[in-house]
Amino acid sequence: MAVPARGASSAAFARERAAVASGPVTDSVRRGDAWPHDAAALPAQCAAYPYASATRPAEAAGRDEAPSGAEDEAGSFTSHLAVVDADGNAVSATTTVGVLFGSGVYTGGFFLNSSAANFDARTRGTERYANSTMAPTMVLDGRDVRLVIGAAGSQYIQPAVAQVTMRILAFGEDAGRAINAPRIQTNQNRREVEVEPGFSPAVYEALVKAGYRPASRVADITFGGVHGVHVRKDGTRVGIADPRRDGAARAP
Repeated sequence: MAVPARGASSAAFARERAAVASGPVTDSVRRGDAWPHDAAALPAQCAAYPYASATRPAEAAGRDEAPSGAEDEAGSFTSHLAVVDADGNAVSATTTVGVLFGSGVYTGGFFLNSSAANFDARTRGTERYANSTMAPTMVLDGRDVRLVIGAAGSQYIQPAVAQVTMRILAFGEDAGRAINAPRIQTNQNRREVEVEPGFSPAVYEALVKAGYRPASRVADITFGGVHGVHVRKDGTRVGIADPRRDGAARAP
């Protein structure tokens, strides 16, 4: 399926979406469209990577709403694995059976997933595509891996991955501190935000002034289970496993 890789990584598209995030609070937000930015030149640091550019597929035009399905349910049975070996090779992999016990069909030692519910009901045959919130991620510094990260948690995956990544790479926090830090999650009703304990009163005050309705939530598995490996510039590898869920960080 054609993907606007250049557009999604362009500074212009980032500025466009940042303006939405920092603008007035509204009840709904139109999802971003990176295709108009796909002709942008690659940043110099990305020139060595094979970013594919493709014409926007006609069948994708006009699809303003992502299909909803099993992946939208909280508490999905999803797992993430992040690995960096001694040679610097890295893997970021997320897998899911959907919700509860997937389809409920057990065979060969495992449950079959329920992710067929994620397919767009408006399309049929070979043109069908699935919606998913899974976001296995790797951040590179030139050719060097800096962060391998991902999460479980359905619609909480992307905000959790983004917040932990920002704390580690943008704010320079210790990886263990970053994964334990409180998180914020915007619901489908954009005016309500779920907030884990630990933020200062000034954060709540700023949210209210911006037009949000903060709702306190105890840290639990719903806020995502982030797992990752931070590779420091001195080569030290720091594994992190989210205390909100089962998981572990291990070294050889």
